[in-house]
Amino acid sequence: MNWRHLMASVVLACVGPAAWCASVAEDRQALIMGISTYQDRQVRTLNAARTDIANARQMASAMGIAPQRMTVLQDAQVSTAAMEAYLNRLSLNPAQAGRLFVYFSGYGGAAVNPATQSCEPGIWTHDGNWLSFQRLHALLKPVAARLDKMVVLIDAGSATVNQGSTGKSTGSSASRDMISKTAFLASGGVKACQPKDVVKSRGQILKESDPESALQNLVYIASSMPNQTSWDETDGGAIATQTLRNCILGDAVDLDQSGAVSVDELQVCAAKSIQKRFAASLGQSFELAGNPHLIPVVRLEEAGPQALGAFLSSLSTEKIQSIRQSSAPVQVPAQASMDSAVATLNDIYQQRDPRKEVRVEFQKTNLKINRDNLQYTVRSRSDGYLYVFSLGSDAKSFYMLFPNGYDLNNAIGPNRSLTPFPMRSSGPAGTNRLLFIVTDQKRNFGSEALREPSKQLEFTQSLNTPQGRRALIDLTLGGQSSNPSSRFGAALHLIQESP
Repeated sequence: MNWRHLMASVVLACVGPAAWCASVAEDRQALIMGISTYQDRQVRTLNAARTDIANARQMASAMGIAPQRMTVLQDAQVSTAAMEAYLNRLSLNPAQAGRLFVYFSGYGGAAVNPATQSCEPGIWTHDGNWLSFQRLHALLKPVAARLDKMVVLIDAGSATVNQGSTGKSTGSSASRDMISKTAFLASGGVKACQPKDVVKSRGQILKESDPESALQNLVYIASSMPNQTSWDETDGGAIATQTLRNCILGDAVDLDQSGAVSVDELQVCAAKSIQKRFAASLGQSFELAGNPHLIPVVRLEEAGPQALGAFLSSLSTEKIQSIRQSSAPVQVPAQASMDSAVATLNDIYQQRDPRKEVRVEFQKTNLKINRDNLQYTVRSRSDGYLYVFSLGSDAKSFYMLFPNGYDLNNAIGPNRSLTPFPMRSSGPAGTNRLLFIVTDQKRNFGSEALREPSKQLEFTQSLNTPQGRRALIDLTLGGQSSNPSSRFGAALHLIQESP
């Protein structure tokens, strides 16, 4: 879509893995928990405290969390009471209601939840208390309701374990160098699941307790599916944590070339790494619950041409699976820009905060070329700054529609709606996508690929390049701000143009 601005009658002619980095933000925090030695000395020692905490710190740093905002609990400090105390302090401080990364490494296992009488995955605290996933979510839920985003990584087993004659079954050694992270501690006061019991998935538990909108701002990453264990290396720490750290720090591939790697793409990277290293013998797969499209950090620097193409979206499920499982490099088609640009808009939209409602009222959504005007009014539930991005049906016209050199005032709020100047439809025919976002803070334009509009530069140049798409995601998530806030509301609409 090329829009002709009516004020000045100007026709607009819009024509591999990466290194992860993030701006440090004052409103981002981490709670990192690792248990190496349990109170019950019959339980085999894990390497969590020695290596996993260090790896979790690296992941937190990549997410823009300053070292002084990382709270670390280790061994005897990891109790339900300690978790509750930390989360209560966080919920009482409105200034810290930004992003939270929660990490746990230790023993886990499925047991009978006394509240539901169903077999569910859970984790074991240092003193032998079993914390079901449902209970863990209940502890995190009040905080998540105030946060912008929350990412929770649980590196623990999820399998059922038969109760032994002594009332406990410790982590068993799969080989001299590997330890299963599934255990059953009778001191936890819960019943063991029976072999015939079906272990509930974390996704199912969330769906039973929360509406979909409440899960938009959070994601749980579990190192194992129900009825699977997780593995710990005696000299390297938890397998899942190792691989996810490597993926976050640069190994992950932007599968759809949107300009950022989402949690589900991180999971693909980690799963492929585990499969390549251990073949099919490990029997450990990740489970994602909540919003798998969250972007933990923004990737700014291109590091190579090895990214898989956006053409994946046009392939069959079987073909995609074969590509992801193959270790051979995949050639990216040159003309994947339309799918990539759509993926960029979808990725940004998936980062929205549904509590920050943005409503758009159009005069028309089906426009006649050279006859009708694009005209709309935007209303926002909260104060902020409006940005509108347009992707035309030809994939070449991808730019920031508002603010622009003719209309730079983008402040909006409950008592101030915005109706930008109308623009004439000028084709080509097809479907156009308009993304409206309202950010808490005014965005800083710090990239050559996305410069701030001015009287000299009325509209931003085309964004449909790898650099442009990365710059757009970075802009919307606040990466260029001196004190970045990634909070924003969003609305995504389709506009049809025809002769």
